[in-house]
Amino acid sequence: EALLETFRLVPTAAVVGGLVRDVEEPPEGSDSAPDPDVVRYEGPGTFDWWLRRGRTHPVGPEGVPAFFFPEGCCMVRRTPFLEAGGFYAPYFFATSEIDLTTRLVARGFEVRYQPGAAFDHMKVRAGRVASSAVLRYRVRNQVWYFHRHFPRALAARRIAAYLLFDLVQAGYEGARRHWWTGVREAWTLRHPVAADVAP
Repeated sequence: EALLETFRLVPTAAVVGGLVRDVEEPPEGSDSAPDPDVVRYEGPGTFDWWLRRGRTHPVGPEGVPAFFFPEGCCMVRRTPFLEAGGFYAPYFFATSEIDLTTRLVARGFEVRYQPGAAFDHMKVRAGRVASSAVLRYRVRNQVWYFHRHFPRALAARRIAAYLLFDLVQAGYEGARRHWWTGVREAWTLRHPVAADVAP
């Protein structure tokens, strides 16, 4: 209902993302927890922190403009999504929501954040992509994103800055190997992406 109200108040909204609340994994042998404990949903590094740009002010029913959205915690208008070409398949994981937001905004649509719509995100301990592997995809896809949407000279500067930022994080997490894999894949798998620059 909260997401639908934002769509009603903002006719140009193509996507409305909600509040992501990380919750505890259910106890061993249980399919679900009746009332899972919320571990984290606000503060530096969370979706809420990024989407509010670090501010803590109240958000009304119209939500706030956003530069991306949480893919698993959102509602999307079908027509703008299809007009913009949907998610860009070569990314596979990470960056696709920023790329889609860029294409939607270029077509006159908006992406909004509505923290009044809470989604519980169960962070299971096994069977998920490790954060170091996420870094690999993020590094690769970020290079492709700048290539697709920025003039060459500006893209080169942005790529260098982001690669340096991610290298620092990779060093902190002991994941330099995954950083390097992302850089290598951005280059070796570049041909379909290089031929497919977004309009």
